[in-house]
Amino acid sequence: MVAPSLIKSLHVILSLIILRNTLAFTSNHRLPTRTSIQQVLQSTAQDTELEQLKAGWSDLIKGQAFDSANVRNLATPEDFIGVVGHFPLIAESLRTAFTGHFSPSAYVFCAGTSFVTGLAHLKMTLDTPRDFRAPKLAEYRSVYEFSALYLMPFSWLLWRITADFPKELEVADPFMSAFFSIITVYGVAYALYGKGLLDRANNDPTYDGPLQPSSESYQKQAQLYLTGNITINGLACLFIPFAWTLTFRGTEWWERVQTLHPNQAAFMGLSLLVATIGDVSGNLLLRLKELDLVKSQPSIVVVGILSNFWLLLFPEIVFNSIYNSGISEVGFYWE
Repeated sequence: MVAPSLIKSLHVILSLIILRNTLAFTSNHRLPTRTSIQQVLQSTAQDTELEQLKAGWSDLIKGQAFDSANVRNLATPEDFIGVVGHFPLIAESLRTAFTGHFSPSAYVFCAGTSFVTGLAHLKMTLDTPRDFRAPKLAEYRSVYEFSALYLMPFSWLLWRITADFPKELEVADPFMSAFFSIITVYGVAYALYGKGLLDRANNDPTYDGPLQPSSESYQKQAQLYLTGNITINGLACLFIPFAWTLTFRGTEWWERVQTLHPNQAAFMGLSLLVATIGDVSGNLLLRLKELDLVKSQPSIVVVGILSNFWLLLFPEIVFNSIYNSGISEVGFYWE
């Protein structure tokens, strides 16, 4: 649908979203707290990634992953929305995967939920100071800001693919497709630019821009975070052809596609939900880190891997296994 090979796309989705979520927790944005777990992590900084994951799993099953004493920090309206906003998206993705049925009203509700979650991320942006040790897309404020913008066109697409979308609003299709394209392309282009900017800020004596020098470990994590944004937003760009095709060929084309391929709407809806869940879950995990609810960073990496598999890849595998005969991957663009 959005790539020549579904299976390859699914593996890319899993690996890239895991990368994005993982980097959100390994970034050293704050000085570590004086807990025994942090001391152990620092003393084993040279351990292999596998050993770190094993340590994270151990902390997770022992109940040492989170600091429950700081749960009160997760008490603002925007944090509440950031948490509960997952529920309808996850529930609908699983329902779609197992039933193969596309429910317009449910997807309209998910679109509304995503839009409100985007507003919550905008509020987080306004309340979060800019960290000038890193370029945009590699520190808290700009990540929340980008997510707020990212969720707007995805909310529109979740609504637009339903029969409940008002015909009068189709006039906005060119503007929303342009917005969608700009946001996703920016997510790739600026992250590429930011990698060079970060290097200049720390290694070029003639640099006189706003970025401040930082430690080598901080730079490495920021570079990895930018790499994660390049890949995940590169994946989001794969929805651009669908947005513009819908813009130019209109609702009649989309209805014809659904007649020819009965499960196409469900598959497109599920794919959009997966991309949306990946964004909101990544930002929730980042928020937990910012609010000091995380004691064991490796264990949160494990949580990210497990949640991304069960909430993102698993529904797509189930759907493709059961309803593959009712979808078209790329041919529907010309039908």
